[in-house]
Amino acid sequence: MHASTPWDALGDHLRETKLLGSIQSTLYWDQNTRMPSSGALWRGEQLTLLATQLHARQSSAAYADLVAAARQHWNSADQCPEQGRNLDLLEQDLQRQQSLDPALVAALAKAKAEGYNRWQQARSASDFSLFAPALQTLIDLRQEQAKQLDEPRSCWETLAQPFEPDLRLERLEALFAPLRQRLPQLVAQASTRPRPRSANWDLEESSQQQLCDQLLGAWGRDPAITCMARSPHPFSITLGPADYRITTRVVPGQPLSCFLATAHEWGHSLYEQGLPDQSHQWFAWPLGQATSMAVHESQSLFWENRV
Repeated sequence: MHASTPWDALGDHLRETKLLGSIQSTLYWDQNTRMPSSGALWRGEQLTLLATQLHARQSSAAYADLVAAARQHWNSADQCPEQGRNLDLLEQDLQRQQSLDPALVAALAKAKAEGYNRWQQARSASDFSLFAPALQTLIDLRQEQAKQLDEPRSCWETLAQPFEPDLRLERLEALFAPLRQRLPQLVAQASTRPRPRSANWDLEESSQQQLCDQLLGAWGRDPAITCMARSPHPFSITLGPADYRITTRVVPGQPLSCFLATAHEWGHSLYEQGLPDQSHQWFAWPLGQATSMAVHESQSLFWENRV
């Protein structure tokens, strides 16, 4: 069955790409929540294979033709602003994907999987040296990625673009320079004041989980589309237009850490749940995705710190 318009053909391609990406995300979820440690090597090969297949789809000449045809169709039609913006972002990402060597994409995927396994070992042993070589490998590969992208930005700015579009170091300096001056003063003032005695108490894991369940229930969690699990570090991830996952963790001696982590990750998930996802013209398209990590984090911190 052929798509009726170039826009539909591009949407069908993006939907299949999104399906592959969601399989990759599902493997990542399992890696963090359920996978036994001995499965790390095979999981790394799985994620590497998917990463190379996704890159091939997102950088191929056939995909470039679909984008070009959709742009030509948009130019000759009503020029819907939303469709135009989708095409702008797709063209930008296509250029970035075509700049990358497939071998580098595979090496990055493998290094991330190996790095995560090393990080878990280092965390359990409280020994950074176990993770340091994997971290250095990732840094080297990311520097090579920035070099291949060859954008008129610093290395850090280039790598930040997918997460925070158009962010410049000058903007970060303007935001954080005042804090760099003010925060030491506040710390010094606080250190001179009497400190209240810390309470020597904790909550059973079952009680902390019950508290988190009550919190999400009060905030309108729908169990039909959401799932919560435990992981070494809490995170939120979307696996489909009706599949939203969050994780939390219990830290001995910190009875409210699980509660606050759950509130934080729920803020992330709630933002994702509010994105347009009624058709492939949204969920698989750039405008159906989160705007930036700054917006994302503002939502999670709002629910954790304000609500």
